[in-house]
Amino acid sequence: MRAPGAPRPGWSHHTPGSKPSQPDETGTAVYIPVTNAIEALNAKLRSAVRTRGHFPTDEAALKLLYLVLNRTEKEWTMPAHEWSMAKAQFAVLFGDRFNKAMA
Repeated sequence: MRAPGAPRPGWSHHTPGSKPSQPDETGTAVYIPVTNAIEALNAKLRSAVRTRGHFPTDEAALKLLYLVLNRTEKEWTMPAHEWSMAKAQFAVLFGDRFNKAMA
């Protein structure tokens, strides 16, 4: 039996794609996987591609992925992390094109 506050055995404290939360009163940090949102998005994209099955051109596949991403974005309830920094970088890279798209 593990002591209260001790790390749980298994993958949760050894996964490279996880990050520690703030340590609790015992000094033990709980590791939280950060890939859940990415995996959920990949699952939606894979499902759409599997449902459609065959694409006559690469452009047809890209159109489907674009539509799935737009539909999925409407389901999101929390803003993306670091979005303000990403917007600033996109504005520098793409200039007026990005600013028009954000308006």
